[in-house]
Amino acid sequence: MAGKQHLTKKQLNQLRQTLEEELEQALSQVAEANGHGTEAHGDAGDISSSLADTELLWGLEEHERQYILDIEDALKRIENGTYGICQESGEPIPFERLKAIPTAKYTVECQEQIEREQM
Repeated sequence: MAGKQHLTKKQLNQLRQTLEEELEQALSQVAEANGHGTEAHGDAGDISSSLADTELLWGLEEHERQYILDIEDALKRIENGTYGICQESGEPIPFERLKAIPTAKYTVECQEQIEREQM
């Protein structure tokens, strides 16, 4: 992996396709969540349940919005040639990690270090 680009063109295209599919799915989920209203029907228990479902959807929506931003960031990194390079160490992120987490910005080691520091 001592070359300039550690990911092959085929690997990069595969990861780009995965990211684009994930983006489409996340956008669809946000659109679906936005389509749910807070219609109050039934007894107090039904209304409470409906409100709890709505709050859950809002939480999901926020999570999905952040995921969309992460995906868009990864796609930008593909375009500018920095995708697959750890933003902390500058080391290549292994293809297997990117396949598992296509939005990864860090190697496993750096990610673990960042998480330890946040505790």
